[in-house]
Amino acid sequence: MGQETTGASIRAICDLRPQIARHYGDEWGCSWTTSFEELIRREDVDVIGIFTPSGTHGDLAIATANAGKHVITTKPPEVTVAKVDAMAAAARQAKVHLAVDFASRYIDEVRKVKQVIESGRLSRLIFGDMRLK
Repeated sequence: MGQETTGASIRAICDLRPQIARHYGDEWGCSWTTSFEELIRREDVDVIGIFTPSGTHGDLAIATANAGKHVITTKPPEVTVAKVDAMAAAARQAKVHLAVDFASRYIDEVRKVKQVIESGRLSRLIFGDMRLK
């Protein structure tokens, strides 16, 4: 969260559900809206995090970049290569950053698994499979 990042602050939250937007706006001490268009027009917002379901990041990211804002999405950034390419092109054209969040890599359990693999305790891995609901 922005509260934990030096020099950053959460200015606004947007959710289509007013009760959710209001809840987090109150909890985080920021304004809230149900209008994405209102959010991207705000002059006090430099970066927009897009945390919507898979397959919906592309158009929002492109609109964000076109508004001159940096973009962070969750993974996967989109469901087609063409849409990811369009997102990247929009960010390049607008000279803004487009980033994909890999927050799970910082979870203690994931870090421990990585340490065990790197230590060689599991021998040489030849296959891995994972499910995440």
